[in-house]
Amino acid sequence: MDSLSTILKYRTTYDRTLLAYSTIVLILPPVLLVINAPYGRFTSKNVLLGFGFSRKWSKLAWFTMEMVSPIVYTLTVYLLAYDSSNAARQYGLTTAQKCLSALWYIHYTNRTLIYTYRVPSMASMGLLTWLSAIVFNSVNGYINAYWVATQCCNIDGGMVTNGIGLCLWTAGFISNIYHDSILFSLRKGKSGGYSIPKGGLYRFVSCPNYLSECVEWIGYALLCRSPPSFWFAVGTMSNLIPRAYKSHQWYKQRFKDYPTNRRAVIPFIL
Repeated sequence: MDSLSTILKYRTTYDRTLLAYSTIVLILPPVLLVINAPYGRFTSKNVLLGFGFSRKWSKLAWFTMEMVSPIVYTLTVYLLAYDSSNAARQYGLTTAQKCLSALWYIHYTNRTLIYTYRVPSMASMGLLTWLSAIVFNSVNGYINAYWVATQCCNIDGGMVTNGIGLCLWTAGFISNIYHDSILFSLRKGKSGGYSIPKGGLYRFVSCPNYLSECVEWIGYALLCRSPPSFWFAVGTMSNLIPRAYKSHQWYKQRFKDYPTNRRAVIPFIL
């Protein structure tokens, strides 16, 4: 029987995992428009969906579910790019592979360590939400690492495309941190509960942090030009755009004075 490390190296494993991932990504938006993903302001009071981590342990839950992605990414790259027994493959990483991997690690360093440290508090998290996030992050880390380790030797799409991709990734990353900071400042207030966020892109949309993450991974997809990075960008939008829409509706219902000119996630459009 093949070991797990051997199975992960098979191209068939990668192809089937990518197919399953892309299929789920395509059916996700209509589901999330009907059902609220049970975390954050939409944490479920249902016994089954709500069972899991209390507010006391929610930061640990967040850290562990996000940390899965860089761990799986690292293990996959190590198994494939540093497999000295495979004479047909270059041993080690090229500059392009290192650059793409660096962007991955920078993002998840923020998500696992910096975000968890900076956020004043987090809502309770259901066990099913935590487990589904672990599965998603594991699969996402695997398919992207597989392609980077086996298919990407050079970023050869041209300076213009690469420049646009890097600019989008950088802008999305910085914007995400900035707009998270605005939300954190509201949570540190003495009034407690929720308030209307103001400043930055909050002048135009209810969820600029979601918009920023979408822009970030679109930029990454332009740099990679790979099926996994494309589907990751689509998956990010499939998850966050419906949630932004539901959050926008929630804000309007909760606050009677909520700005009428704001859209959900795309300025002036949606």
